[in-house]
Amino acid sequence: MVVPWWMGKRKLMSLPGHRQSRGGPRRLRGAGSSPGRAGADGHGDHVVVGDAGPADGLAAATGGLLAVALLRRVLGGAKRNRLGGLRRTNGSSAYSGVCTCARYLRAIEGLLRILIRDTPCDDDPRSSRPDRIRAGFGRDGRMRIPATELRRLLAPIVSGTGRVPGATPARGPARLTVGICTYDDFDGAWFTIASLLLHHGEVMPVTEILLIDNNPEGAAAGVLKSLEAGVPNLRYVPVTTVRSTAVKHMVFPLAAGEIVVVLDSHVLLVAGALRAVLDYFDRRPGCRDLVQGPLLHDDAVTVCGTHLTPVWSDGMHGQWAVDDRAKDPAAGEFDIPMQGTGVFACRRDAWPGLSTRFRGFGCEEGYLHEKIRRNGGRTVCLPALRWLHRFERPSGVPYRLAWEDHLRNYLIAWSELGWDTGPVLRHFGEHMAPESVRSVHDAVGVELAHPAALFDGALYPVELGRGRPAPTAESPEPGTSARPPVPCGVAVAAVAHGDPQVAELLTHRRLLIHAHLHGWDSVLVADSLRTLSACTHERLRCEHAPHPDLAVHVPEVNRRGNGGTTGMIVAYRRAAYRSVLAELPAGPRTARRWLDRNGPVPAWLASKAAEAAGGL
Repeated sequence: MVVPWWMGKRKLMSLPGHRQSRGGPRRLRGAGSSPGRAGADGHGDHVVVGDAGPADGLAAATGGLLAVALLRRVLGGAKRNRLGGLRRTNGSSAYSGVCTCARYLRAIEGLLRILIRDTPCDDDPRSSRPDRIRAGFGRDGRMRIPATELRRLLAPIVSGTGRVPGATPARGPARLTVGICTYDDFDGAWFTIASLLLHHGEVMPVTEILLIDNNPEGAAAGVLKSLEAGVPNLRYVPVTTVRSTAVKHMVFPLAAGEIVVVLDSHVLLVAGALRAVLDYFDRRPGCRDLVQGPLLHDDAVTVCGTHLTPVWSDGMHGQWAVDDRAKDPAAGEFDIPMQGTGVFACRRDAWPGLSTRFRGFGCEEGYLHEKIRRNGGRTVCLPALRWLHRFERPSGVPYRLAWEDHLRNYLIAWSELGWDTGPVLRHFGEHMAPESVRSVHDAVGVELAHPAALFDGALYPVELGRGRPAPTAESPEPGTSARPPVPCGVAVAAVAHGDPQVAELLTHRRLLIHAHLHGWDSVLVADSLRTLSACTHERLRCEHAPHPDLAVHVPEVNRRGNGGTTGMIVAYRRAAYRSVLAELPAGPRTARRWLDRNGPVPAWLASKAAEAAGGL
């Protein structure tokens, strides 16, 4: 008998259908008053892609209780009949299995009864339990987001086939965050985490280990998630909204620590390396540097790479080189032009970000280092930060490696920095067919000509049903033109609700939380992919001119609040969307009261933008 993982830990939050929300006595409600849901729960055959409320958890628990009762009757009859007439001596193994199953069913029944008793109503104001407080900004200015909502925002799997584990709730404050990004690499991640615990114990009490799973519907996801049970300072977060090596960017907006170290999931640090990083930043409060270290050979002694020289080779910008100053681990830091990003450290508040438009294997080397320098920091090699990297993959690389992705990423990065793309095209022209180079170059040119390219990201909601994929620029909504392509046009699951205005409000809030989680300084929010694709520079220039932080284009029909949203597009900068987030309600019940007081979201946003422009 295999014991379900959630049974072994006695965590009610892990039961199918359960959702973290605020407490209070449970009142039964009619189906019409509960938020709808698109898709199924993450512990079943499908994953959550809508807004599952407590009523859904109550229904699942009640149905589960009835199923358990039926199974117990069947098993009881089997026990009485000695498994259909078999003598116990011959069928002892089967009989024992039935008895064990019956014991677990009784335990499950007890947990389901507790769940039914304690499942709260949405937005009940009477609870003060910390894990049931709605998302909001804390005193430190950082947003608190329940783990269940975190999964819907960062891993909105819409294929209808994957099972995505839930995110680990935040563990609390930390001095240092070690972020490990992995993609179907359980062995590498396990040994990296084990090495941290074995060789860096002196800093573990002040360290958060943040494990970001970039393929949480894959075979390794369940065992990666299970590490949270044995490692008290580990936090597991599934992320699918970024599918490239640029997922390293996600470590920073999610990190609890002021200082952040990012590792590949197959990197080992020598003893004392993390202590050296903390000492470096302690001696330089407020510095904006990117700190890296020398790569060691497989013998764990010989230095084989302290930096990269800016030379093109085999589709990559940078060739390994060695500076003799790094041979002494006790030597001081020195400036370098660039280095491989298997290991790097930076203060959370000084992180300049990576392009959200990268796809597949990234091009961080050189690009990230230039952004750090333009942001007022140094790019240095700290000899004490020595590391080993597992390069060999005898079973093959599990993620996509394509020359077209390499070229596309370099063109986007070089264009962002204002660098000449001629050397990029000439180098890739030596390895790719001329027509392929032209095709990628032209596609990137069209992408960057779209007005959404002026923003860190572009978002739109989509109503998802079971097994229905989210539309993209490559596979758009029916009747929607796929031209021009929308750079970083991310589909976010809409909140389902019987009241269209409530659904519109909660969906808009979810889109803004998505932008906040990804650390975007600016975002373009549209009510559909059609609206986003039809956006023009003229519209943005006209609407954005009065106020640089918030601009709203709302058709007149929506200003009056008639019908659903059609054509609304909002341009935000970080200060504006944080301000709006602080004012929008979190649940359907408070949303209805908010709407009665403030009117429909499009009209409220338009008036807010007008007031901000008038205050200039």
